[in-house]
Amino acid sequence: MRLMRAVGAQVGVTYLSAPISTGYRDLYLMRELGVSKAELRERFAKEYRARVIGPNEREAHKFAQMVRRLGDKGVVINPGELFVPEWTQADYLAFWEETIRSYCLEMVMAPGWEFSAGARFEAGLALQSNMKVSDVQGRELRARDLQAMDGRARAKLLGEGFALGLVDDYMPWVDFEALGADPANLANNIQALADSHRQSSDVRRELG
Repeated sequence: MRLMRAVGAQVGVTYLSAPISTGYRDLYLMRELGVSKAELRERFAKEYRARVIGPNEREAHKFAQMVRRLGDKGVVINPGELFVPEWTQADYLAFWEETIRSYCLEMVMAPGWEFSAGARFEAGLALQSNMKVSDVQGRELRARDLQAMDGRARAKLLGEGFALGLVDDYMPWVDFEALGADPANLANNIQALADSHRQSSDVRRELG
């Protein structure tokens, strides 16, 4: 956190919320290989790094550059650039949560955020904090927009043959509209999501 202050975060930052270790690619690789989330990370670590984490990190970098070129966002934080070998997934979650709560003035949702447990949690934090939420082209996203995007993502996965139980487990329900109406509801609406995200394995640390 001292480093955040050293780069001027105390005047406010823009945070890019993007899939890194989860998301659409993760789901499809799980289905292609016929494995669970845990099995993918344990038995197919090389494929997981090459086809999920690597592409997600590259896309996050691209989207961060797009946001920076908008010219009015100040310091734009891309969490995909941070890798601390000894950190667990819970460490990453705690650090970025504190960063968002302490310094973030705007949250930018990268394409595909709705398929990521971490990004869904971050969107909830943004609504709780009453900060501006937008997409990578600078268009504002309201709570109802986030809810609609979530609905379309669920319909897409179900339409492509993913089981309802898997979708519900992978993308824990967040009532974005309720959060937008009453930010104090965050704990009740996304506690299960936060718990699920904290329990996920720290694959970035293990894969190096």
